[in-house]
Amino acid sequence: MNMLWVKLCRRLAVFVLGTLLLCGSVYLSNLCAEEPKEAQEAKQPQEEKNINPVFPLKLQLIWGTDTNINDIEHLKGKFKEVAPAVKKRLGEFLKWNYYYEISSKKVDLKEPKEYSVVMSKHCEIKISKVEDEVVEVKLYGKDKMVVKKKARITPKKPQSIAGKTESTAEFWCVLISVDDDPSGEKEAALKKELALKEQKKEKDQAPVKAEEKK
Repeated sequence: MNMLWVKLCRRLAVFVLGTLLLCGSVYLSNLCAEEPKEAQEAKQPQEEKNINPVFPLKLQLIWGTDTNINDIEHLKGKFKEVAPAVKKRLGEFLKWNYYYEISSKKVDLKEPKEYSVVMSKHCEIKISKVEDEVVEVKLYGKDKMVVKKKARITPKKPQSIAGKTESTAEFWCVLISVDDDPSGEKEAALKKELALKEQKKEKDQAPVKAEEKK
């Protein structure tokens, strides 16, 4: 009787041990297969970003005129002329001799939010992403909506939203283009390059000015 009891105890112990080992291996297998919590958290925003990507845009308030502001004392040097590529694009459907950038803003669009961008004291843009590369724009002048339209913005084809002016001798619009420098690195490098050129120019002129004093 005692031997039978010992055998039963041994079999029960082997069964329990086997069950524990099996459960432990399954648990370890699931644990290894499961992604770490940090990886899951990092992956989730990326998945959301792929579903609803950000659309980086650059907005420029541009003034078109036949007047060279360098000929007007109080405006001299106040605004910079737009880049040649922008002037060429505007020249496809406009007639002005000069185009000056009054202000420049950046905005990262994400559906379905509408973003408000103040371009100047009297000009405001409300813009939202409708679908891939398509935006809806509302242009306000002096707190009144002047234009509402949808436009497709691509890297090769920016779009201008024109405002109205009482004078026929000038024109203003907001040019919307894809921002190819969302981090600002290119702009910073350009500013640094211009600053170095200016320093070199001043350095080269310094000996000349010293000779003139003599």
